[in-house]
Amino acid sequence: MNLYFKFLILILKRLFRKKTQVLTETCVSNFRVSFLDLDLNFHMNNGRFFSVMDLGRFDMLMRTGHFYKLFRNGYYPVVLSESMVFKNALNYLQKYEVHTQLKSWDKNFIYITQKFIHKENVIASANVRACFKKRGRRGIVSPKELYSFVGEEHVDSQLTELAKKQIELDNILLPR
Repeated sequence: MNLYFKFLILILKRLFRKKTQVLTETCVSNFRVSFLDLDLNFHMNNGRFFSVMDLGRFDMLMRTGHFYKLFRNGYYPVVLSESMVFKNALNYLQKYEVHTQLKSWDKNFIYITQKFIHKENVIASANVRACFKKRGRRGIVSPKELYSFVGEEHVDSQLTELAKKQIELDNILLPR
């Protein structure tokens, strides 16, 4: 239930702000650890980090102004894999930021990095492999088609080393 509240706050914040962000710019989303985020050790639950990452990616789409156009036309994001490294804990009522950035893409997938920052210290860092799908259509939507749909110029991207390692890890964990 707590995430629905955070989600609603994000929507309300974005409704009244100008959409100025480009897809490849870093999106900074601000949060605070609530009681419902805590685990038995009284710090933010590891699983909650992944849920908050969803909110960070949603916020990125909202800030670009593309979310409503995509949603209205049946496009939706799908996470294929996520890898995260934790460095420190986030404690009750601590403020933190989630930095979300689209780093690279290939013909089918996009690769996003997300960092949890508290007082300029990296608390956790993650890499996400995702794609977009469209309701009523089989398969995935290529990043090139997506860029064209939202009206942004598509340029070819070189996969980052991190994205290449994510693909390797995905193939080890779930061989085809």
